[in-house]
Order: sequence, then structure tokens, then C-alpha cells
Amino acid sequence: MARNVRFSLPSLSARSRALTRFSLCSLALVAPLLAARPADAQGACQPAIQYGMNPSFQNWSSRAIVFADAFQRVKTFFYWNDGPLDEAPLIALGSGLPGAGWPDPARLGPGQRYGSMLFGQMDGTLPDGRVQPYVVTWNGKGHVMLEGPSVVAHANRSAARVEVHVDPTLESASSLLSISWTALDPADPVRNVHVWLPGMERGTRIFWPPFVDKLKAMNAGRGPHTWRTLDWTRVNDYGRPPAADGFVFDRVGVIGPGSPSQGTARGVALEYQIALCNLLGMNLHLQLPHRTKDMTGSDYAAFLYEQLRIVRDGSPGIPGLYGGRAFAGLEPALTVTVELSNEIWNGDFPVSLWMNLEALRRNITYIQQVAGEVQLLFDTAEAVFEGPNHARLRTYVGGFSAAPTYAAKILAFLRPGTQVDALGSAAYLGPQKPEIVAWLVGSSASACPNCPDTTALLDSASARVESLRPKLRAHREIADAWLNPDGSNPAFELYEGGMHLRAHRRPWAAAGRAAQTDPRVFEMLTNQYVPMLMEEGVELLNWYSFMSDQDAPRVDAHGIWNDMDQELTLPVQQPYEDEGAPKAAVVYLGPPLAGDCPRARAFSRQASDKAPVLTATPPVLGATFRAEVELASAGERALVLGSRSSPPAASPSGPKAFGSAHGAVLFPAQAGPVAAWSLRLPNDPALAGLELTIQAVVLGGSRGIRLSNAVDLTFGI
Repeated sequence: MARNVRFSLPSLSARSRALTRFSLCSLALVAPLLAARPADAQGACQPAIQYGMNPSFQNWSSRAIVFADAFQRVKTFFYWNDGPLDEAPLIALGSGLPGAGWPDPARLGPGQRYGSMLFGQMDGTLPDGRVQPYVVTWNGKGHVMLEGPSVVAHANRSAARVEVHVDPTLESASSLLSISWTALDPADPVRNVHVWLPGMERGTRIFWPPFVDKLKAMNAGRGPHTWRTLDWTRVNDYGRPPAADGFVFDRVGVIGPGSPSQGTARGVALEYQIALCNLLGMNLHLQLPHRTKDMTGSDYAAFLYEQLRIVRDGSPGIPGLYGGRAFAGLEPALTVTVELSNEIWNGDFPVSLWMNLEALRRNITYIQQVAGEVQLLFDTAEAVFEGPNHARLRTYVGGFSAAPTYAAKILAFLRPGTQVDALGSAAYLGPQKPEIVAWLVGSSASACPNCPDTTALLDSASARVESLRPKLRAHREIADAWLNPDGSNPAFELYEGGMHLRAHRRPWAAAGRAAQTDPRVFEMLTNQYVPMLMEEGVELLNWYSFMSDQDAPRVDAHGIWNDMDQELTLPVQQPYEDEGAPKAAVVYLGPPLAGDCPRARAFSRQASDKAPVLTATPPVLGATFRAEVELASAGERALVLGSRSSPPAASPSGPKAFGSAHGAVLFPAQAGPVAAWSLRLPNDPALAGLELTIQAVVLGGSRGIRLSNAVDLTFGI
């Protein structure tokens, strides 16, 4: 069957960056050799499956620190007195008044303050503001300050700026870092507040550099293939009423770069999500919300058009924000995949109820209603991306892992000739309902005689691998049966995947927490889960999710990271070295490479006048490369040269070695009796097929300088 491949593939510049990434540790000395790889090798090796990522929620309680401006984490404005009181009244959006969307000074009594939380319990990972302070800036008349046990002092205060020294070592287990302010003049309200993290006051960077670096290191340094926007677009919250911590969905309230915060239930501005994709070369999987009861059909159609046009063209700059520079559209080399909402079938989300009510109102079936809304989104996207932009657009139908026929029924009600570029479901490893029921038998507030320990939990997750196969295969068959107008079939892509132990508020929560750092998770995911997905034809796995508290009382521990300070030795390689972050290690190792990628080899070339003392292992990507030189005496040292020059031609007497020392120093000099070097190789397909010839130079001893045999290396799988 034909496959739709409307993804962006690595460009030559991306390949050059990959070669530079290879220059880690000792290989920093050989970057010029690696960067000289011929352009005609581009694309010869690809991953067998792609890894994308779903971000985690972005607000004051998030472990991920996304923005250089910490005020973008604010979720809700409150009346404030050493903590939140009632919600603050806001100046109406669309009123045209200064400070629209910000707390209203006219409603603030003498001695009262407004405020909000910036950081929750961060496990000691709050950015350090002892040497370089946090810098708070604002417009309007008022006294602004940071609060919390980590706040050491305010300094250099002026009318609209103050420096705040923050010591993260003073943070307690339940401490907050918050902001509060007085508002003295209804005509000049406090607004445009920024809390610049240390070193960020210039306001030229949108994102906190450690967050960017951590995300970029994924996939052996290539970054996520795709960014699925679920918890940044917050589509699961659309349609939730204000009384249930929701909001009214209207066009005037759509979050943009100039909104007071990016941490509300309305999510993160599309411009910022595009900026992150452009920065890291990620394809954008954009989820757009359903219409809800709040919005008219015409307003909703206009909303869809406006959002998609931002993806295509960007939006104007905002004076005073990031130098007033315009916000770019998605880079032309990247693709945008559009999906309506998330898990429309899921009764836990407002979208499901709205679809049911609309179907009843219109006297049609639920599936017809869903398909009609999907069709509206696809048609709008096709209109926005017509002509030369069409190749950038992809369309996605989300299925239901437990009932593959759900996706088939939606397809059946789409208009004939509709292009569907991808479809798929979620696929999680974890216990199912019958197991959970059995575990809870006889449980009480003080005892759970049948509850699993960590081993039993992981055994349950492991058993789930094979039980997922039939449902995945059914989705694959549905994709194969749908023929697009361009002759392709939809790609099979999982919108979410990973491990879900269903331990939230369960008696086995402690076992679930322990599983997050158990090294057996790495083996289960790399040796069972991912190979099974590949066998069933999955082409893209969007892991869920990037970073969350792995011991949170209110949510399941989905994050591959627990916090910003967790680290892995990079590049990640196999066999796995336990560093307490097995889920992250799987994703940072990167996906397996395709079976037709070049094989790693190490071929020793001998010559009569060269000492046969250099040996090397085949340079397998995602493993450790080793080289050794056996020295004749304790006084000798050896270094290793590397060259990308063509191997010498063979002679009737056999291959020639180098006639003289040349090339760059690959490994520095070491003493004997055996000089040994090792180098961690990234699992990066851009390096597959790279050819390098190495030769040792032996120094010292009674025989002076001499050359070893040469070893021809081919990097591969």
C-alpha cells in the first residue's frame, strides 16, 4: 500500500547539525572531518519509527519551566493576602481600556493586593536567583513584589522595575513562589507584568534556555519529530463551565502572545507553539477545540480560519514585547497536522457531551455529528493551505484504542474524496479494569492485601504489550483500506503512548512511584513495546508527556521527566545505564534505525612497515566505540588520528596503509602498556554510513615516532 509521507525530512543543514552533535567529548576534535560527509549520503538511513512528544501542562504548578518570563505560568488572578483569596475581577476584554484582561484597580480596597502563584513545589529545581536576580518589570502605578520562603531580598527598586534575589535552597516541601501588587490608579492599572528569570531581562528570548536544551536533546539530539499540542492547547477544557474551573469560549478571549499569561485554562498562544517548533525543527500536530455551546457557527468558522492562518503566515509583533518583532508562521519545511479536539469519544471530556447534545438537537447520529465537525476543520484547513502551501498540511483522525470501528465509522461519514493523511489511537502499557478490580478486593483505608508491588505492576504493563496488538492491527487495516485522492493511504500514528500504571489515588501509588525510576521500564519499552509498535506498522509515536511530578497527588505520573534538574549522560546508549530516568532514557536514545541502514564495520589494514597494534570495535550507533593500541614499553604513548580522505587503493600485495601521519587528532595521547579510548556514539541516522579511517601514532620509547596499521570504520547499526 502507498504511504503518505508528507513529513518534513532532515535537510542538509539538519544533517550538518547532526554531525556537529556527534562531536561530543573527544569528538569535538574531529568535527571538521565529520562535517565533510558527502551531501549525496543524505536520507540514506531513517528511523524505523518516529518519536514525537506531547507537552505537559504549562502553569504555576508545572515542573517544566518553559518561558523566560515566569509570569507566563500564572493561571488565575486573585485577591491576595499572603496567599490566594477570591478570584480577582478583571477589566473586560474587548473594552478598549488600558489593562484589559488584568485585575481592575477600581475594585481593590485600601491596603488590598492582587496576586498569583508563579511556582509550586519544585523539588528544589526553582531557578537560582542568588547571583543573577529575578527581574520584575511592569506598566502602571503600583507596588509589585515576589513572595515566598525562597525570596531573600528586593533590590534596586524603581517605579516599574525591581530585582529580586531568590535562593532555591530555602524552598520547603510545600512552599510557593508568588507575586503580588497594589494597584493605585484605575486609569493606569498594573499590567504587562514580567518576571524575568535570571539572565533573561533583555527580553529577546521567549523560552527558558534549559527547557529548550532539554527538549532538543531528545531523539539522540535531533529533538522531537512532532510536537502534539494537547496540554498546551488545553482542548480537554473547552466547554467546561466557569463554575467548574472552565471559561466561556469566545474569540475576544483567545490567547495570544500579548495575553497576560500563557498558564490559563485557555492554553498557550499558537504563536509561541509555532516559535518552539521553528526553533527545534519540529513538525506541528495542532489540536483545535470543538465549537462548544458558547460560540456561534460563524464565529467558530472564523476562529478556525484565524488560527490556521497564524500557522501559515504568523502574526504582527506587539510593541514592547520581544522587541516588537513579528511572530513567524511555521517554517515552510515543516508540516502541520490538524486534529479536532482530543479523544472525542471520551466521556470525561466536555467535547463528548457536546457532540451528543448536538446530535440529538440535529436528529442525527453521534458519529455523523463527529464526522461533520471533523469535515469542517479539514475543509477550513484545505482552504487556508491551498495552492503552494498545500504540501505543508496534514489531516488526522483520532481513534479509540479499545474500539477501532470508531475510526472506521468516522471515515465512512466523511465526504468522498476527503484527504486523511494519518489516523491512529493511543497505546498505553498498564493494568486494565479486571486487574484493578481484583487488586482492590478486600482493600480498606489501612490495608490492601491484594495490591501489587512494583514488580507486579511492571508485569501487568509488560503483559499489555501483546494484548495491544489486535487493536493496533485493526487500526492499521482501517488506514490501509482508505484511499486518498493522491493515491496514498493514511499513515498510522499514535497520538499518545507510553506507560500508564493507573496509580493515582490508588493503594498501589507508592509502587507506581517506584516504577517511574525502575530500570526494568527501559528494557520493557525498548525491547517489547517499541518493537511491537513497529511490527504493527506504527509510523509515529507521540509520547505522553514531557515532564510532570512523578509523585503528584492529583495526576498520574505520565511525564518522562520528573523535573528540570534530572539528568542523563548523553548520548544515551545501550546497554542501559541506570540513572533513575528510564522513560526519558528511551526517548533520548531515539527510535531504532531502519533495517536497511548501513552496517557498522571495522576493517584493519596491515602493511609490513607498520606495527599491527591498533584495534577498534565497529562504530555501532547508540553504543560505545572503543579503540586500543598495544605499546611495546612503558615509556611509549599513542594518539589516534582520523581522516575522511578516501582509502588508499589496494595493491597486488594487499591494501596500503597511510604513507605518513595525516588527519585530525581523534583521541589524545595516552600511555601504555595498552592505550585505550572509548566514545559514546549517538543513535543518530545522520551518521549512518559515515566512513572514517583511523591510525595510531606511537611516541617515545627507543624506536622514536612510528605509525600503526590503519583501521577503516563505517558507522552504522
